[in-house]
Amino acid sequence: SSGINAEYGGLETMLAEQRMTAEKYKANFTLLEAQHMKLQSETQQLKEDLQGKESSISGHSKRYENRIYKLESERDQLLIEIEALKSCVMTPAKLENLRQNLLRDVETIYRQHLTQTEDEVEAYRKELNK
Repeated sequence: SSGINAEYGGLETMLAEQRMTAEKYKANFTLLEAQHMKLQSETQQLKEDLQGKESSISGHSKRYENRIYKLESERDQLLIEIEALKSCVMTPAKLENLRQNLLRDVETIYRQHLTQTEDEVEAYRKELNK
């Protein structure tokens, strides 16, 4: 009977150790499960934050693209205006051409006036010589 008691005592000790090990595993499992849930929650929150930031970035990107497009359009319009104004600017060659044209026009007017005056003088001479 003492052998059975000793064997029974050894089994009880072994069972107690197994229960303690099982409790440790259960505690570790519970701790890991809680950490896993916390990490899943943090991961979900980070995903939502990332989506919000991506959406914000996308909105900013579209606004900046629109602004760049408008500025490029304004620049192109200004370049067209500059080219138009360049054609109005008097270059030395254009100025010389204008001077020559004016000189020719003035000479033509004075020659016509001189011819007309000479014709009038001739007419007066003929009248006086009669």
